[in-house]
Amino acid sequence: MTTNQNTLCFPETGKRRVEILDEMDAARAGDWDWFSLNNLTASYYGGPEVAEVAKEAFVKHIGDNVVHQTGLHPSVRKYETDVIAMVKDLFNAPENAAATITTGGSESIVLALKTARDRARDQKGIISPNIIVPQSAYAVFNKLSHFLGIGVIQMQESPDYRADVAGMEAAINENNIMLVGSCPPFPLGVVDPIAEIAGLAQKHDLWMHVDACIGGFMLPFARELGEDVPDFDFQVPGVTSMSADFHKYGYGYRGCSILVLRDEALVKWQGFAANNWNAGDYYSKNTAGSRNSGPIASTWAVFNFLGRDGFHRVTADIIKGRKAFCKGIEAIEGLEILGTPQGPHFAFKAEDLNILAVADGLMAKGWAINIGSKPDAILLMLSCHHYQIADTFLADLREVVDAVKQGSLKARGDEEVYGIY
Repeated sequence: MTTNQNTLCFPETGKRRVEILDEMDAARAGDWDWFSLNNLTASYYGGPEVAEVAKEAFVKHIGDNVVHQTGLHPSVRKYETDVIAMVKDLFNAPENAAATITTGGSESIVLALKTARDRARDQKGIISPNIIVPQSAYAVFNKLSHFLGIGVIQMQESPDYRADVAGMEAAINENNIMLVGSCPPFPLGVVDPIAEIAGLAQKHDLWMHVDACIGGFMLPFARELGEDVPDFDFQVPGVTSMSADFHKYGYGYRGCSILVLRDEALVKWQGFAANNWNAGDYYSKNTAGSRNSGPIASTWAVFNFLGRDGFHRVTADIIKGRKAFCKGIEAIEGLEILGTPQGPHFAFKAEDLNILAVADGLMAKGWAINIGSKPDAILLMLSCHHYQIADTFLADLREVVDAVKQGSLKARGDEEVYGIY
């Protein structure tokens, strides 16, 4: 019997710095630049100056540990305190709201789930909890609920490409602990009816979580610019918690996110405490332990560098790009935008046309795109510089659509290979 063995062993001697860097450059030869104009996936570029400020702040704290912010690195505590105050202001949170900086949207969401689960167990005696999520909710709700022993009731329809509120209400049962809405969800650029979902939560005494991981640092500024953005934050009665990612349209470096709770009294169900450790009592509000301080530092730096007027500027450029793309796509016979996009991204489908073949053609022309399903669609995630290449993209799209219509371009047929993530 043969067994597979590793052919690469731990190196006996080290290499010269220049050799290592050359080898890395060679390995990266096929990588995309995250800030490329042809990258229409989740890159979240705020422009060269913003990226440089974020990088410089990150590097200053690259070896610092957030856990030691009360001892070794008090500067990190300042960044965290300042950023939390800014976000509470931006999200119209009450004075007694509490917030936790996390390593990303997944940690923010798992903390919300854990807090809601433990609160429902203590206050309602629920031991077999479940949550109700829209069809388009981030799949991490399913993953993290699996880890936490929480059932998931997921809607099968998205009327008008938004959450199925009637279906969610019909699904409410005695073991339900949370309703979820997104602003907007990743597969679609349309904000869920947050006020209606929150109304259901109030009616049935449930936790209501708003997943603002994509739109949290774009939608408030779009609303201030006069865009039609429905209420989605703590101005809505019934919203219990919100998650938003700084490393998306907050332009900080990965990974950095925030969970905001309407009432600081809820924090007692969020954290974990132990007194059996010989290094002293242990308490943490996070699931992660050691965390790099660079992402928080970069977020603080970007927020202060841009300010409200700077965020207005980059948000206006995103909106300009979205409108140019959508107008051009709608002018192409057979293509249809899904709903009325309100965030930084949107999806479009095709009637009597294989949209996956269109996706193939676009990728062959050097465009990085994502693919959606239910329905099959092409998903574009815009940054502030993409308005510059709208005409170029649309010209390529028209050419590809014509080729698909003529039958000279067909889909590869393997959906697993579609999309660049």
